[in-house]
Amino acid sequence: MHIEENLKYFSGTLKELRTKNQLTQKELGMLLGQTEESAQPYVAKLEKGAALKPKLEDLLTLSEHFNVSVDYLLGRQTTTGETASISPRSICEFILKLANKNVFFHTITVNEKCLYQTRDILGDEGIVEDDRENKYIAIYFSNWWEPKNREDIDIFNQVGNDCSESKVINHFLCRLTQIAKMKLNGDLDEEMYNILLDNYLMKVSDTPYYDAKSHQP
Repeated sequence: MHIEENLKYFSGTLKELRTKNQLTQKELGMLLGQTEESAQPYVAKLEKGAALKPKLEDLLTLSEHFNVSVDYLLGRQTTTGETASISPRSICEFILKLANKNVFFHTITVNEKCLYQTRDILGDEGIVEDDRENKYIAIYFSNWWEPKNREDIDIFNQVGNDCSESKVINHFLCRLTQIAKMKLNGDLDEEMYNILLDNYLMKVSDTPYYDAKSHQP
């Protein structure tokens, strides 16, 4: 990323972290050592991108307070580094946010080798190996949106039901799968993996997700 892109990314990330942690601009500004009068305007400028460049001490303070890396704040790292602390509930909440989008759920069957602990009638424990067909619910982004009412059907008849947003997401997921496999096989080091991942992600639009009404001619 160029410095302008870093600053633009930083402004959006700062606002996202601040709102996620329920902080006002004034509260965050005072955390950064600003006075009560200058705190709110200072953060407001930081959240406007190139209007004000963050100081090194600000980046370090934000990194420690929000438990993210400086690279993440500047867009040089795509994850916060908090992956291990993601709870099952937060994942379910995220899925709920997707539920009203062009996302579908499908049951798949996977053959898996299962190892589980057992105990016999004498109380002795052991490990049993079993090959099973397990069923799971998979989430996928359809390239074709589904009409849900008469208005949608009218739009469908006029312009079709092609969903370009899902195609972009699916293209990203295919590329991600490819480089993740290369990294796992040792054909791609961590640095190049992150460079490619950043490059792929920058090509994905951050505009709001599909709305059938927006596709009217």
